[in-house]
Amino acid sequence: TYTDGNGCINSNTTDVTVTYGDTVVAGNNQSICIDEGLIVLTDFSPLNGTWSGPGITDPAGIFDPTAAGLGTHTLTYTYGAGTCQKNASKTIFVGQPPVISAGVDQTVCIDNGLIQMQGFSPFGGVWTGAGVDSFGIFDPSIGVGTYTLTYTFINSVTGCEAADTKEV
Repeated sequence: TYTDGNGCINSNTTDVTVTYGDTVVAGNNQSICIDEGLIVLTDFSPLNGTWSGPGITDPAGIFDPTAAGLGTHTLTYTYGAGTCQKNASKTIFVGQPPVISAGVDQTVCIDNGLIQMQGFSPFGGVWTGAGVDSFGIFDPSIGVGTYTLTYTFINSVTGCEAADTKEV
């Protein structure tokens, strides 16, 4: 409403709509290995926002751990425009695969009895292959021949996995 110097009064109205905008979610924090290749980010909402931060090679949600490098990285998901633009963040820890060894190849006689694998590191991995149980106990009675055994270790802190083989 406005009153001028002559006492004339006039008024007008306008509507203002206040919106909250969308709730933006970047998703759960992650731990991955540097050698996992490109990661497609999937647990975010709403769709059609953009990602930014170290290692983002496509703003639609492609993360390259090699480009980001080792360590903890904060990624930001942005959705909306103007005063309704909102951001959410998540962290991705990029870890180094463990250095492991299945030990040196071995030659055993078929009648040696059960043999515990030795010389592998680090301790706490799992063995697989013909004639071996998950704890690394090999049974030569499986038969004459060469057997490839695989030792796999997963680092419980980084979640990174590596494997090595040996022949018996």
